[in-house]
Amino acid sequence: MLCAAVFFLVALMDSQAGKAIYSYVDERGNLVATDRLENIPERYRARVKVTEGVESEKPASGASPLASASLRGEDLLVPLIAYLPPSLIPGLSTYKSVMLIGGFLAMVLFYGAGKLTGSAFLRLLSPWAVGFLALATLYFMFVSDLGDRVAARSAARSDGSLIHQFQEKGKLIEGQKQERLKQVDQMGDRN
Repeated sequence: MLCAAVFFLVALMDSQAGKAIYSYVDERGNLVATDRLENIPERYRARVKVTEGVESEKPASGASPLASASLRGEDLLVPLIAYLPPSLIPGLSTYKSVMLIGGFLAMVLFYGAGKLTGSAFLRLLSPWAVGFLALATLYFMFVSDLGDRVAARSAARSDGSLIHQFQEKGKLIEGQKQERLKQVDQMGDRN
């Protein structure tokens, strides 16, 4: 849960890494910075200072940074799930148990940080953030395709997303329907 937010932020930072930053001082003495040279007025281009960004590791396969962060999260999650017992919380798969525990810990940490810092802003933001984390936890537990990817690697540890389960159930029902139609056709041919 919290890892997903961290991976998203890392992916955003990673996508901007390596870009040049152009900066100049305007006539009012304000420092202006941009990552696009075409955004700088012609009269300031002679005074532009170029700062090169730090190159980051790009995925060799040409995948987007967000996909790369997602794969890193999956690569961290699967070994963690492999070390845990198959039924960590009764009635839930190991994957769903980890998501529930992670979401709960993230909520407790955020709520605690709001209370301990004494910041009025964090106290105001805390109920909204806890609500968002609760919804995100439910999303990762039941809807996200991460559950499907974990199930593909370790079927005993995850039963996949609800969407995947509904699709599989629909295929099963469609197969049963086709079989019954064949039986009805065979019964009609006998008469």
